[in-house]
Amino acid sequence: MAPPCAFTCKCYISRQNLMKSSLQARDKFRFKHTCKDFRCTQNEFCIETDLLCDGVNHCGDGSDEATSTLCANSEASTILGMQTTWFAIALVFLILSMGGLVTAAVLCFCRQRVPTPRHPHNAHNAQSHPPVSFPWIPSSSRLVQYVPLFYHGVSPVSIDQSLQQPVPARQSLGIIRRRTFARYHGQGGASDESKMTTTNQAGCSPTWRICTILLLVCKFAAANTQTFVVSNTVDDQTGKDFFVGPCLVNINQTCPDEEVTFFLFTKHNPEEGQQLFVNDTSSNLADTNFVAALPTKIIVHGYNSDMQLSYLVDVKNEYLKRASYNVIAIDWHRLATAPCYPIAVHNVPHVGDCLAQLVDRLRDYGAKDIHVIGFSLGAHVPAFAANVLRPYKLTRITGLDPAMPLFITVNKDEKLDSSDAEFVDVLHTNAFIQGKIEPSGHIDFYMNGGVNQPGCWEHGNPFGCNHHRATEYFGESINSKVGFWGWPCPGFVAYLLGLCPPRFPAVLMGEDVNRKYRGFHLVKTKAYSPYAEGMFTVEDFYQQNLYQ
Repeated sequence: MAPPCAFTCKCYISRQNLMKSSLQARDKFRFKHTCKDFRCTQNEFCIETDLLCDGVNHCGDGSDEATSTLCANSEASTILGMQTTWFAIALVFLILSMGGLVTAAVLCFCRQRVPTPRHPHNAHNAQSHPPVSFPWIPSSSRLVQYVPLFYHGVSPVSIDQSLQQPVPARQSLGIIRRRTFARYHGQGGASDESKMTTTNQAGCSPTWRICTILLLVCKFAAANTQTFVVSNTVDDQTGKDFFVGPCLVNINQTCPDEEVTFFLFTKHNPEEGQQLFVNDTSSNLADTNFVAALPTKIIVHGYNSDMQLSYLVDVKNEYLKRASYNVIAIDWHRLATAPCYPIAVHNVPHVGDCLAQLVDRLRDYGAKDIHVIGFSLGAHVPAFAANVLRPYKLTRITGLDPAMPLFITVNKDEKLDSSDAEFVDVLHTNAFIQGKIEPSGHIDFYMNGGVNQPGCWEHGNPFGCNHHRATEYFGESINSKVGFWGWPCPGFVAYLLGLCPPRFPAVLMGEDVNRKYRGFHLVKTKAYSPYAEGMFTVEDFYQQNLYQ
């Protein structure tokens, strides 16, 4: 007869064997699951080449992957190129920023826009834009003098024609103050009132007042560090253009404009640009090195920049290194000066009008292949040019991280979109911060996820680095031997959920993009130049024909 404990011991041994088998099975399959977007747990490490977690430290410097500088943007991090802590901080910042932008959009864009003058050749396509700021002197002793001006609905756009003459700042201030308080106390009669316009004519006046007062408060806070003085007028013929500090308020927006200039670079003059002069009927193209039979590349800089921005100069140089091109750089730096972003946005349609005038003269001269490359705020310039050029369409527009602030609108005529050219390709590198997250072309490439770029968090200005990477990636793509290859993804949400591992068909990003593809695509790059990784690898069950 078996001892009384036999049954109990047998059960205990069976239970122990079962646990041992479970542990063995766990160890056997522990490191065989697939990592989502290169994410790994604290004790498991991801191999980028096969997307598997194997539990082995692969850092070249021998340190732990979670802290290694070599692996900070590879195995131990997400495809976004930043660690979990930074991602959480950035996510909170993005949520707050989006909330602020939505609030600003609701407050400042509900009012009816006041139309600005347009050149006669495109008057039928004139766009409407918000009024520019009037010239004030933000010092603590003078701020209160302007409050009645906005509280009683007086628009600064047309206070008095006499202020458009080169009047000293103190004298013009006295004119504004005298007539404002005359209106405030019921004086001045019809003659003074006829020289003013009220926001009631523009609609949504309380909102306009709130926005303006908030702007005055911001300027008042900055008055201790910077003094803004209204300068004399710039336009000698009309006397309408003036400066508010460093900000050029360009009211007389007609083309040609000396503030919007064009410079031609070719293999015969790669360093010294030949200035192009165009108007409604003629140009000096015949006196330059322009060759109509060659492809034409037009490069447009963005906010707080000019045509000498090193990254855009590199784009020009890469084209001239590749083959013979007509490369035209547009310079509108005085209309895009910091810290005048709202005024720069206001000037974008005007620069687009001047670009359209240039394109018309290029077409008259026989140019057919016209490709416009715009960076940041400059990416929206060809969109406004397209409004004027209709029904003609540009051959191609490339948007390099198109600017997001003040371009959150459903009106396609006021931002870059796929209808602006025969083919529109867009690179996203700093979405939610300086660049747009929404698709803006026939094909959109979200570089490393489109939000943050690997290697940029080692710089003192990571957001600026992320934003400018778009120009670096595109410039490198012109002559890259391995190329920037991307893969399709249903959308940004699918990417965040880890549902977009590399897969075929592979699509080349950059100058030689395949124009038959459409939609959202992901591209992975290296952290340092050269950034191109070449063709990616995928698991066998994803294998398909490369060019299906």
